[in-house]
Amino acid sequence: MTLIDFLIFVGIILYIPRLVEKHLAPIGFSLEIRIIVFLGGILWLFISCGHNLSYSILGIVDSDARNFERMAYEITGEQLRSGNYKQLIEYFFSPGRWFYVTYQGLFYYYTGGTVFSILAINAFMAFWGGLSLLRLIYSFYGLPSHNGIILPVFIIFTPSVVFWSSSNLKEALMFWSICQVFAFLRPAATNKILFQNFIMTSLGVILGMLVRPHMMAIWIFGVFTIKLLQPRFWIYTLFLLPLAPIIFDQVSKKVDISSIDVTVEIAEKQMQGLIARGKQSTFSYGETGPIPIISGLHSVFFRPYFWKVKNSRSMFTAIEIWTISIGIFLLWIKGRYHTVKKILRNPAIRTSLLVLIPFGLFFSYFPNEGLIARHRIQVFPALLVLLSTPLLQLRYNLYLTFGQKRG
Repeated sequence: MTLIDFLIFVGIILYIPRLVEKHLAPIGFSLEIRIIVFLGGILWLFISCGHNLSYSILGIVDSDARNFERMAYEITGEQLRSGNYKQLIEYFFSPGRWFYVTYQGLFYYYTGGTVFSILAINAFMAFWGGLSLLRLIYSFYGLPSHNGIILPVFIIFTPSVVFWSSSNLKEALMFWSICQVFAFLRPAATNKILFQNFIMTSLGVILGMLVRPHMMAIWIFGVFTIKLLQPRFWIYTLFLLPLAPIIFDQVSKKVDISSIDVTVEIAEKQMQGLIARGKQSTFSYGETGPIPIISGLHSVFFRPYFWKVKNSRSMFTAIEIWTISIGIFLLWIKGRYHTVKKILRNPAIRTSLLVLIPFGLFFSYFPNEGLIARHRIQVFPALLVLLSTPLLQLRYNLYLTFGQKRG
């Protein structure tokens, strides 16, 4: 750890209380819950910076993360030393691996920091994303206070999000970007809040398009399709129009947007390549292959099967996703017709249901449960909304029935 690493780590710790207060205090969370979330955020930092210990316990090889760090020092560092700034700019604006590597290399070269700082920043960004998601979910229900601890803690500290964001991977930055774009649906009482939402959404769009443009495009499509139905939104379309060509250009670098058939054909070839490698967590859809969207949604909600897992990390992943999926199913079928009708009016619910369709297509060609677990982080905001909204709607109904009468 260098001095820069230490200062960044301490600076993040000092900023976490302010971030927690900004997101949770205005929507009625008690001081006790805010303190628990604050302590959880600090713990997340320590888990991330010492993630090698948890990885060794679970038997995980940190190959991608090590490659990112090595490339940042060797390739980006060499370009900086040789003054090849044009190549660096091209790398920086190349979505995916090259952006992430160049961002790291620039940080290492100009600050003297190490991967310790990158890990701390990743944990902080994912924690921030969780706070934004929690505020979005609870903002639709004007309860005077929120005293329950289990649901907010689970939303912020979803185990898979904590695990995959506590390493030198792109997941943390992507999760933050998605949550900021998703949070644009948050009800805004004033034009100032609406403008602040727009600024954070714009930053989320920019970063997300640099990290994984094809995944970010799904969330942009979902959020802004629903947002168009809300009042006072039309003026912001004027600011979004210039971004459209950039979005299409970045997405086209990852998928062939001109032809769905070509995109599916490429995905099928990549799927067969993964199957041919024969990794432990790889599976086959059989001779008929996957059913587009249906197979993907099945993977999103149910893989891995906990009765087929072969190691502890897969078992934890299976328990987590099956708990979420069964919880969603039970809560939705338990609700009465008028309650479900109210829930479906929620913009966050509509967006969640909308983005599941393209994500279902994407996951249909993922025959590897390890990749599914890792990339599912990009779907978790939608899953958590589908899980938590029926619970909050029930609490809100009880408040309207009994709480106001007592008042």
